[in-house]
Formats: sequence, C-alpha cells, structure tokens
Amino acid sequence: MARKKGDLNDKQRAFCREYIIDHNATQSALRAGYSERTAYSQGQRLLKNVEIQAEIERYSKKAIKRNDITVDRILQEMARIGFSDIRNVANWGTTGEPSVTPSDDLDDDTAAAITSVKIDNQGGVTLSMAKKEKALEMLGKYAGVFDKDVEADETDTFTINVNLSRKKPTVTEVSKIECAGEKH
Repeated sequence: MARKKGDLNDKQRAFCREYIIDHNATQSALRAGYSERTAYSQGQRLLKNVEIQAEIERYSKKAIKRNDITVDRILQEMARIGFSDIRNVANWGTTGEPSVTPSDDLDDDTAAAITSVKIDNQGGVTLSMAKKEKALEMLGKYAGVFDKDVEADETDTFTINVNLSRKKPTVTEVSKIECAGEKH
C-alpha cells in the first residue's frame, strides 16, 4: 500500500516520539535510527517539516493529558519553589548549632522545593533548594507583574553543609547565598 502525501514513515514517527522526551533533535534522530553521521542535519530538517511538527504536537498533547499536566499544577509547583523558606528545612539558631528538619516532618510545599539531599560518611548533610528567583520570575511574568523581561541570575541557588555526626552539629560550609543581589 502506497503512502499518501503527508503520511509519516516509521522512522519519522519514532523521531516524533523521541523528540518529546528531551526536545533534542540530534539525539532524537539517533534514537529513531538515523545515522550518527547525519543525525544533526536530519533532526533539523525533520523539525522544519509541517507534518512532523503536527505529529510532535499531537504526541505532546497526549503526554500532557496522560500525566495530568495543567496550568494549575504548574503554577502550584512554581509557587512552592518561589515561596519556599529555608528556615523550614534548616535551623542555625542563635547558638550557631545547626539542625536539619527530618524529611518526615517536612510539609509538601517545603519538600517540593528541595532538589537534592546528600549525606556524607561522617553524617554531614548537604541540601540543595530549587532556584527560587527563577520560579518567582516565571510566576511574575504569568501574573503580568513585570513590564519587561527579567533575567534570573544563575547563582540563585545555595548549599549548606551540616555535620550531624557530632553531638553538637556544626556548619562546615555555606556557599553561594545571595540576598537582594548581594553575595554573602
């Protein structure tokens, strides 16, 4: 049976399915079976094809529906990050003895803002939080708060290392903390 004009072949459909995974045309072409030598140019060419664009959009919509991705859910997650407060995770108090809130005691909003937790062999804990400024920028743009584009600085994340292996935990390192544009 001959293909009709506009019908995609199996390799093109595979490219579309792969493209919605990471939006990388070259890697999608490779995973779809195009040669390593031509993957870059094939990926770029395929993305310009109107039928490919429509198929990618169709696959994307199916994935969005399947994963229940809604504007409300996205805004809720951005708000969790944007309005997160490190004091809900770590306490360094007036005595300088830091402590970390156990994961079972974290509320869902605070837990959603934590991107990684690493525990070293001596019991030290390193927590990383999501980029608060970027989430606030996106929320502000969505809400129409900003008149012009605002760029978030890439140094808007911080790390606190706490050694919990001692009876009195100590902060071993604090890096990349920024408040209102000032580095501390």
